[in-house]
Amino acid sequence: MTRHTHTHEEVTREDRAAPAHPTGSARRRRLIAAAGAIVAMSMALAGCGLGVTTNTDGTGTNDASTGDPTFTGAWAEDFRLQYDGATAAGNTFAQDVLRDGSITEAEATEAAGRFKSCMADAGYHYDYVNPDGGMQMQGGDWSDTEEQRHRDAEQACDESSGMRWISALYAAVLKDPDGELRDRDPEQANHDLAACLKRHGVVGDDFDESTMPGVDESGDTAYRFNQQFTEPGGKYYSAQSEQLYYLCLADPRQ
Repeated sequence: MTRHTHTHEEVTREDRAAPAHPTGSARRRRLIAAAGAIVAMSMALAGCGLGVTTNTDGTGTNDASTGDPTFTGAWAEDFRLQYDGATAAGNTFAQDVLRDGSITEAEATEAAGRFKSCMADAGYHYDYVNPDGGMQMQGGDWSDTEEQRHRDAEQACDESSGMRWISALYAAVLKDPDGELRDRDPEQANHDLAACLKRHGVVGDDFDESTMPGVDESGDTAYRFNQQFTEPGGKYYSAQSEQLYYLCLADPRQ
């Protein structure tokens, strides 16, 4: 059996860029965010990591006349973006979670539980779904049709559960409460990732940063780059290098 494991950042990033999602029988593509994976993992809402947010990161107050929250703090723009997305979709659960400018562990855990139950109802039973959006399920050799059916179910459950607007933001803020990683430009983000990979010996000092996909690259381009670190036979692959690669994606300051 094949384990299908991935993080949740690729879903929320669709709200900003709507990158093309790879299709076909390469099931492990769900390990990797679609387009701009290298840059977006450490920028804006797509940042990845674990933790609990606090009100100091994106405090929300309600406008007395409209009931619409006003967000402040380093992550205010992202709370605004996700709150508006949840509002447009009519997801009152996500709205209520985001309204105060914070996401507690209990709230993110509830969203994850809703997603897991929804997917079970669709016939997909996950081993776990974490509050930060990391998840794993057992799977076989899926056809293209089954791949598409699974993606469709994920998208529907992602929205109905509220995870679309909650999980990645919840995951991002503790790693980067002051927005230091969030506010970098794409070139700096790639440079920081490369420096982290070099520092941990995943790549050599001669690693060429120009080979790293930019924020506007296609999902296939980003996937092929990631594959060098995450797939057996990849240029830089080893079990340890794969772990270090994901650590550097999550926080290149490590």
